[in-house]
Amino acid sequence: MRAGLPSFLLALLASLWAAGCGPTSRCGPGNCFGCCTAQGECVAGTAEAACGSGGNSCMLCAPGFACDGKLNFTCSPVNQGGPGPTPDAGFVPTAGVALAVISAKQVSQLGSSTAGSSNVLVPVEVRLGNGESQSLSLAAPLFTFRTTAGLDYPGSQAITLQAAGSCPADALLAPKAEVRCTVAFDVPSAAEAKQLLYRTPDGGSASAPLSVPPCTRCSGVCVDLKTDPNNCGTCGTVVQTCVGGKPLCPSGYTWCSGLCADLITDPNHCGACGRSVGSSQVCKNGQIACQSSYYTPCGSECVDLKRDEQHCGACGKVCGAGQQCDDGQCLLEKTSTSSTTTCGAVCSPQACAKAYAVYYNVSSCQLHEMISCSQTPPPTSTFSGSSCGTSMPYRSLRCLCLP
Repeated sequence: MRAGLPSFLLALLASLWAAGCGPTSRCGPGNCFGCCTAQGECVAGTAEAACGSGGNSCMLCAPGFACDGKLNFTCSPVNQGGPGPTPDAGFVPTAGVALAVISAKQVSQLGSSTAGSSNVLVPVEVRLGNGESQSLSLAAPLFTFRTTAGLDYPGSQAITLQAAGSCPADALLAPKAEVRCTVAFDVPSAAEAKQLLYRTPDGGSASAPLSVPPCTRCSGVCVDLKTDPNNCGTCGTVVQTCVGGKPLCPSGYTWCSGLCADLITDPNHCGACGRSVGSSQVCKNGQIACQSSYYTPCGSECVDLKRDEQHCGACGKVCGAGQQCDDGQCLLEKTSTSSTTTCGAVCSPQACAKAYAVYYNVSSCQLHEMISCSQTPPPTSTFSGSSCGTSMPYRSLRCLCLP
């Protein structure tokens, strides 16, 4: 299939044949949009034996080369990615006209043209092959949008001019050539497409099946959710640039729930869209972190893994009933008021992890002194510099046992 620009060169060729290249005129850039033969004849310039454009001399393509319409009709190597001859083999009929629909869609606006409140604009990309002996006009009114109800709507030349790759009204399609261009229609919103028709100058016609998918409407307006910056992906989603139904965010940002977010630092989208940090947490390098390095993030909380009984040593490690978290270990606490026993004996048959002797005085001042698991508590203990007094009597053993 050929690109649009070279096809237009073909389409304009016939007008020159009609007025520019005759027995008394010289074939050249001023009057030929194809190529000029050695005999001074203006031809389409699409064949390997006569390839060229812009009124230049026709080239003869060597074996293995094809006349390439995508490269302004120059000889291109077929075995190295060349597209092959123009026009595509088999499409242009030996007689009559061939018509095909490449694509069609509904829009509310096309360039500066806007559809009425109950209408839509329908740009249709067509492919037309001329098997006639005379040139064919590409004027939009020669194309007809026919509905399933049998109603016909001719192409609008004014709206067609607003479409990309539009079929030019003053261009002619030369015999044995083809063109690919866009013609636009203004039809009621409820119109259901059935056929696309083309009328030839001698009263003949060509037709092709036409299917136009209904557009998405936002606030009653037909929109393209893939490209509309005011309705990107969904109605009402406003962005700067919409590509493929998704906002195009600046470099380093990702679209998350209606905004472009920096996943490296955003507390509501930390590392991934929707991943929020807790009230005491921050987002650092895309990871949830705590404001103090002493704490560890567990879910939406920052916790002390050495003391937290719900996260003892690791997030989610819960200490059992009667246990407490001590230095990241879940330990079972047992007590004794005996002054002749040890925590090793109190914990038995479990092993003793830590032992404390508890001392107090009459003013209810209480202090803990760490002792070994095999040591009996001293009857008194002296705490220098303590406001509770310098000497305090023994009260009990506090033993932390492995569960």
